[in-house]
Amino acid sequence: LEAEGASVSHMVATDYDSLLAMPAGSLRVMSLAHELTNTHVPWVQVAHTLDQRCALLCERGDPVMITTVFRHVDIPDEDDGGYSHALRIRIRRLNFLAAELSRRHGVFVADLDRMLADTGGTTLNTDYRLRSDTAAMIAAQGLALVV
Repeated sequence: LEAEGASVSHMVATDYDSLLAMPAGSLRVMSLAHELTNTHVPWVQVAHTLDQRCALLCERGDPVMITTVFRHVDIPDEDDGGYSHALRIRIRRLNFLAAELSRRHGVFVADLDRMLADTGGTTLNTDYRLRSDTAAMIAAQGLALVV
C-alpha cells in the first residue's frame, strides 16, 4: 500500500472510546472477543451496545472491520457447571451478530472463526483465546487478507 502512496501505520485502541477517537482515515478493527469478559451481561444489552458502537464508528465514514471469535472452547478443569456451554452460546451469538452488523451498518467482517475452524482448535492447540503462535499467525493472515 505504501508503494501506492498510502500511509500505513497502526495504533492499538485499548477501549471503545480510543477506537472512536482514532484519526480520520483510519481503518478501525473491533474484536468481538472482548465481549466474552461480559458473559454476565444480558445478551440483549450486549447486542444493543455493539449495534450502537458500530453505528457511531460508521458515521465517521472510515472503514470499520469486526472480527468473529473462534468458537472452540476448551476449559476442562475450569468448567464451573455450565460456564463453557454458556461461553459457546455467547460466541455463536456474537459471530451471528457480526453478519447482522455488516448488513445493518456496512462493516467488514474478518471471519477468524471460519479461518481457524478449518484447521481446528485441537490441531492448533488453542481455543477462543488464541494462545498458540500458529493460531495467532493464521488470525493475522486472515486480517491482512480482509484489509
